Amino acid sequence: MKNYLIIFSYKGTNFYGSQKQPGLNTVQNLFEDTLSRIYDEKIKFCLSSRLDRGVHAIFMGGNFKTSKEKMKMDKLKYALNRLFPLYIQVIDIKEVGEDFSARYDSKSKTYLYRVHIGDSVDPFRFDLTYHPFFEVDFEKLNTALKLFIGEHDFKGFASSIEEKENTILTINNAYAKKVDDEIHIRFIGKSFLRYQVRYMVGIALEYSFGRCSLKDIEDRLNRGILFGKRTKAPAEGLYLEYIDFDYERSKNV
Repeated sequence: MKNYLIIFSYKGTNFYGSQKQPGLNTVQNLFEDTLSRIYDEKIKFCLSSRLDRGVHAIFMGGNFKTSKEKMKMDKLKYALNRLFPLYIQVIDIKEVGEDFSARYDSKSKTYLYRVHIGDSVDPFRFDLTYHPFFEVDFEKLNTALKLFIGEHDFKGFASSIEEKENTILTINNAYAKKVDDEIHIRFIGKSFLRYQVRYMVGIALEYSFGRCSLKDIEDRLNRGILFGKRTKAPAEGLYLEYIDFDYERSKNV
């Protein structure tokens, strides 16, 4: 049985998220249906991350196993890209160790959030960036983001917590920088809770707008509980930008 890792990117606007959902256009559905047709057997595709509807991926991974040597990896890449719609494309395919899992074997993930700060909404970027209708105080935004760095209980920054789910996580870095008429916010860490990045961006922007205090952010981090009104940044500005996979268990890298 051979195990293959596929690196790909996609525009999330056209998908109902990455996770498998019956009868819907999702990333996992597309890969499993297409690979199953190519290999003429049922293929299970394991994704590295669960992304919500409207969220994009610049660099995402997924692995699948097969006992068939149907074609070389460059030909498989070509076939997938020809069969896929243009809003999702394969970047690379490589053979990895049999125990490698795209979901569990990563050292860190980088998320990017794009905020458009032009005078008006850009009709060519409205589904690729978030355009707030308040002025962003850049210095205050970075001050808020620094609070997230380190180990914290992020229970207050998730939609719902599954039983036994670990909410104590470490953010290695969090910062914002200006790029032309956009602000790019980045978070780097090993793992994240569902909606965590969007809630962190949401409250950091609220502080930059002058609509909440640093104490509000600190209280949510320190208490680790859900309380008060929470602002979740829109999905269209969020990108999974990079995954640092642990290739120690892989082959031919």
